[in-house]
Amino acid sequence: MRFQMKITRWITLTLVLFGLAACTGAGMLLPGSTKTSSLPTAQVTVIPAPDANSALTTFLDAQLVENYTSMYALLSQASQAAISQADFASRYTNALNSMSASSTAYNILSSLTNPQSAQAVFHIVYHTVLFGDIARDINVNLVLESGGWKIQWDDGLILPELAGGKHLDAAHVVPARGDIYDSNGNAIVTQMDADAIGLVAGDATSDKESALINALFRLTGIRPDTIRSAYENTPSGDYVPVGEASADAANKSGIANYSGVTLTPYTSRFYIPNTAPHAVGYTLYISKDDLAKYKRLGYNGSERVGFEGIEKWGENYLHGQDAASLYVDGAPGTLLAKADAKPADSIYMTIDKDFQQKVQDAMDGMPGAIVVMEVKTGRVLAMVSSPSYDPNLYDGNNFNNRWSLVPMLNDPNQPTFNRATQGQYPLGSVFKIITMATALESGVFTKDSTLDCQYTDTEVPGVTLYDWTYEDCQLEKAANGTNTCTAAKSQPSGMLTLPMGLM
Repeated sequence: MRFQMKITRWITLTLVLFGLAACTGAGMLLPGSTKTSSLPTAQVTVIPAPDANSALTTFLDAQLVENYTSMYALLSQASQAAISQADFASRYTNALNSMSASSTAYNILSSLTNPQSAQAVFHIVYHTVLFGDIARDINVNLVLESGGWKIQWDDGLILPELAGGKHLDAAHVVPARGDIYDSNGNAIVTQMDADAIGLVAGDATSDKESALINALFRLTGIRPDTIRSAYENTPSGDYVPVGEASADAANKSGIANYSGVTLTPYTSRFYIPNTAPHAVGYTLYISKDDLAKYKRLGYNGSERVGFEGIEKWGENYLHGQDAASLYVDGAPGTLLAKADAKPADSIYMTIDKDFQQKVQDAMDGMPGAIVVMEVKTGRVLAMVSSPSYDPNLYDGNNFNNRWSLVPMLNDPNQPTFNRATQGQYPLGSVFKIITMATALESGVFTKDSTLDCQYTDTEVPGVTLYDWTYEDCQLEKAANGTNTCTAAKSQPSGMLTLPMGLM
């Protein structure tokens, strides 16, 4: 028994010695030994998890400015596979148009991040022209792809009600457009029954032809020489468009009793003939390029809108606001919002209708412009640009539209150009006020000074200036052999008195 115990102790001691030898080989220091080496310091690299809020913020910021390309780039691979970029942009655009959204705002309410997925809730507000603010809290899922968070998108991220591919529909009731009146309350533009007036070439009774043309001039404002030229240069039996008149005015004029006259009735926003067309302007249907812009302003898109003049300037007043209802997929039971109509306003101009027509008649078709203003207030009493044009021709319901609109637009005399407001002309005699003021300020001239105005001026050394009538006088002298113009110019009427009262 003791022998066995001794053997056991010997084996245990041997194992301990082997263990000490192994530890010493691994670098363990024994009493009296010296440290000769050490392990390297561990290097730690910390890689933070991607920020889901940052990705969502970038997505929503792009939505604020309608940058659908950037938004689409942030979608997950599965989302991009489910919808093309063009359709993605269209979903947002159509929804914003239907809402009449003018701007958008958002804030992120909360988020939760997991190793490979994230969820967040954001609050979005669509500020709309028709329906006020449309606000929703929306849940969004994100997925980690290629080291970054991507949006798992569906239509519910526009509005929760659109989840599953639904869309918005807005039903509009358009108010009647406002009228335009002169300063005395006389209608210049209003909705009414009208007649497109024309002639059948060769059908007018010869002995009444002049009376007919004068009657048409009084009714439509079209110059007699213009009517006669068109009538005489059109093959017999063909239609000759003349102009338009209200149905009531045409009936009272008795124009239908003349042979060769054709009246084609229609209902329209009617422009009273020969009454400030350049000042008033006209309307056109909304173009495809402008459709989205007008829908954001609360329009249905089928309306006519102001394109020039007062019609364009006063669009906000003349249109009013549509009554509208916003539905999901057009279903009556899914009403999201509703807007009441606001009636249109009418506009009263400072122009006097009768005076305007007299000033237009004074132009007698000559190219140029006249603006008559009230000195004390600056009110425009008449504005004329010549040659004139017919704004009624822009209405497709007008039978004369198909005959006369294109020739009017292609007329080299540019009748639709507003020479009064868009033309650029030298100041002419208006500048005399400046030169007169300079003369008085110099002290060389007084309010009683006179200046002998001849056809030539040589006061500036080496320069000869000619009166604007000089060439006409030279032609007269050549024709008659006498220089009566110079004699007339030397009379007292040729003496210029500087009127101090104008200063």
